[in-house]
Amino acid sequence: MSLDQLADEHAVSKFHLAKRFKQYTGYSPHEFLIQIRMTHAKEWLKYSDLPISEITARVGIDNTSHFINLFKDRFTQTPLAFRKKWQRPK
Repeated sequence: MSLDQLADEHAVSKFHLAKRFKQYTGYSPHEFLIQIRMTHAKEWLKYSDLPISEITARVGIDNTSHFINLFKDRFTQTPLAFRKKWQRPK
């Protein structure tokens, strides 16, 4: 669902919706969505052996390189480094 669709559904402008959303959550709608995706990605990285490309697809990001950059920007390490830190030795 896009911001336009959500705004139409609630009969407000998308600018008003985005402003109120940030006021209540501290995040823009886009950043909030990325945070949710990254939270899910961290769980997949910790508790599965799925390839990074599969996790990327499961969290709704089309490009693995973009996912890696988003992850690194937020957590200062790559998804692979994060996984190695959290997974138990086999």
